[in-house]
Amino acid sequence: MGAGSSFTTVLLALFVLANVLHQTIGGPMIWHCQFESGMCAWNSTAEGELMWGRSSQPYGGNEEHDTGPPKAHGGDWYAYLDTKKGIPGETANLTHDMTEAKSKEACFSIWLNRHGAEIGSLTFEVELNSGDRQFMFAVEGDVGNEDWHHRKFTVPSDSAYLRMIGTKGDGPRGFIALDDLNLDEGPCVDDPLPPSYLKECGFEYGNCDLTFPESKGFKWHRKNNSNIGYDHTTLTKAGHVIALDIPDNCGSDDSCTVPPVNTTIQTKIPSIDLKGLDNSSKLCVHMWVSLIGGQGEIFIIKANNHWIFRLDDKGGLDQEWLQASHEFDSLVTLGDSLNVSVQVRTSGSPGVHVAIDDITIFNGECPSVLHECNLESGMNCGWQNEFHSDMNWVVQKGPAPTSEIGSGPNIDHTLGQSDPFGGHYLLLNSLGADQGSRATLRSDTLPKGETFCLSFWYYMNNRMSGDLTILMQDSFGAITGQYIKLWHLSGDQTGVKLTWKFGSLPVHTDAYTWLIIEGVTGRMDTGDIALDDIKITLEECTIEPPEAGLEPTPTP
Repeated sequence: MGAGSSFTTVLLALFVLANVLHQTIGGPMIWHCQFESGMCAWNSTAEGELMWGRSSQPYGGNEEHDTGPPKAHGGDWYAYLDTKKGIPGETANLTHDMTEAKSKEACFSIWLNRHGAEIGSLTFEVELNSGDRQFMFAVEGDVGNEDWHHRKFTVPSDSAYLRMIGTKGDGPRGFIALDDLNLDEGPCVDDPLPPSYLKECGFEYGNCDLTFPESKGFKWHRKNNSNIGYDHTTLTKAGHVIALDIPDNCGSDDSCTVPPVNTTIQTKIPSIDLKGLDNSSKLCVHMWVSLIGGQGEIFIIKANNHWIFRLDDKGGLDQEWLQASHEFDSLVTLGDSLNVSVQVRTSGSPGVHVAIDDITIFNGECPSVLHECNLESGMNCGWQNEFHSDMNWVVQKGPAPTSEIGSGPNIDHTLGQSDPFGGHYLLLNSLGADQGSRATLRSDTLPKGETFCLSFWYYMNNRMSGDLTILMQDSFGAITGQYIKLWHLSGDQTGVKLTWKFGSLPVHTDAYTWLIIEGVTGRMDTGDIALDDIKITLEECTIEPPEAGLEPTPTP
């Protein structure tokens, strides 16, 4: 092959690669920013000393707190919110003119890095030509300083400005960095389906071809900032869901109505072709559902006109996301296609709000592992920090800040010595924290009437280590404020340096339930606790270590 042919082949390969990338983002590029020679037309404004800056240094020159990224995502430079300055709650903005989008929809994508025990938040909004501001999404919380995470959203066609608002947290130990910002023509599109997946949709970039037939003047619709509150995909109010809203008491508004009793309002998933699949293989239909209000509404999922999931008692869990799933043992009974609909049968009550999110249909068994959290891809794995805690569990990579004095681990459990500086874990960092500071993790809601096993690896390697407790709360406890204490350890639990130990316990759910992992710091700077490889599976298991087991004890 000649030199010309080789050059042509390289160009063709680059062209194909560019098209693949834009299939998951948008159309042709409008602009791209890596901050290599400045702020790329982003205008920085601030109300105080907090400000946005550029850096090519590891950790943004903030090595003292080990909070920033060790390097840029793309080139040599990145932008960051300089939290060494300013006061807690202060904001600094970055604004970009949207003239180049030519009054058309565009896809904005960005790589983010967020780390630190005192991290604040970053909010994305657009200012419309009318002067109104439209919230797009916000991020907060620690996801580890080594990894960059990708986000994207569609910018409306009538946008005049795109704006990012950085807010300082409680102190300097919180770093937010930005890199590889893109604006591409056209709306954002969903990423390609993983192997064996027949349908997957979180509704962030469209309605995934679902249809919304009207019934008695009511129908489902795609929306964000819903009455449900947070969506399930992004855990933010900006995240999108498919929702059905029946208004509250209408008062004197004669045009406000509620559907009659036993009205069926449905949304349909496009027919899925099953031809070519092994008829003896299994198939799983899975989604998340949340309901607010009402008295006697019935939520049903149907497949080929037969119901496969029914929920007529949400157990008092308003604004909780509940799992809805069904596994077909084979495809024989389904024929050549799968037709799924989601229905709500009304009770005639006002003030009913229903939402679905994160639909997945795949060729295979429904997972027996509900959640598996090794932190290698961040913390969005079925657990979240509770807002009313004194501090947060943070994602740590490599040695803990207190590892040299034997309090925190040198390595994670997942990767261990195979990558001593690359593994991630959750850390309750006692460095600078008051003794007795509490941090709690809360699981997604677990279905009722099941037996689960919670397993995890923990690190408590100092006699000044604090307390680690596992609690559960069901839908009845949510009303009374009561928790059940199931498992507890305190102080040094290893006896050998650099040792992770295994913990597990069975969980029986008579009602909708969630689990809480509570850590309480020991003595300042020496009372760390770490967690890794947290897993919830549909199976029975034993209490490990046996001495951690408690007779289920209600707590106020």
